[in-house]
Amino acid sequence: MRFEAARLAVESRDVEKAMEFYRAILARDPIDEEAACGLMRCYARLGDLNGVRKVYKVLCESLRRELEDEKAEPLPQTTALLRELLGEPKRA
Repeated sequence: MRFEAARLAVESRDVEKAMEFYRAILARDPIDEEAACGLMRCYARLGDLNGVRKVYKVLCESLRRELEDEKAEPLPQTTALLRELLGEPKRA
């Protein structure tokens, strides 16, 4: 339900409202990569690349804490999205 609300907010160009929904999802489930990616996209739309980096960093920290694995990393798609949003070249 919240994902749908966030997507609708993005589609209607209400990025701030979408960010509220994504933050609410992450408050309940800090390792929800779909919500983290949505929030990263919102920050990118606002031109806030530091916000994009922070969401990714918090996701990494949350994965390691929640999974009790210091080597836990986000999915490759999430890392690829980070690079894309930051304008970094794609890795083969």
